[in-house]
Amino acid sequence: MDGAKNAPGGTDGADARSCWTSRWPARSPRRPTLVVYFAPNTDAGFVDAVAQAAHATPTPAAISISWGASEDSWTAQARGALDDAMADAVALGVTVTAAAGDDGSADQVQDGRAHVDFPAASPHALACGGTRLVADAATARSPRRRCGTTGPAAGRPAVG
Repeated sequence: MDGAKNAPGGTDGADARSCWTSRWPARSPRRPTLVVYFAPNTDAGFVDAVAQAAHATPTPAAISISWGASEDSWTAQARGALDDAMADAVALGVTVTAAAGDDGSADQVQDGRAHVDFPAASPHALACGGTRLVADAATARSPRRRCGTTGPAAGRPAVG
């Protein structure tokens, strides 16, 4: 979509994340049909991917977004456009899930304050994710994340 292509082979980044995300539901005993959309990592790419997925035939049961960034790193216009696309999906009966982030409440912002990942912060998305931290009283020492990559609060998605 929008000229984007995947580049499999790495253990981190958008392509690896798409691979990880698609493997979890595929392990379900129900064997759901999965459609993966690759779009540029841009505001327009996000909006176009959600809009195209929401209007696919047949209408999907869910859209899973495993990528995002600190809410305050998005422009108001970009947040609004993506939020509108997710609201449209919800109006069509599609559940939109979005990763809550891999970096704890700092969300890669170094100002010592809590931040929220978007699009998970949207009222039209179900924020989800999983984290396992090995910690002591002073610090989180050993985050666990898919495929061995690291982050202060990295995790694996919960699948039920």
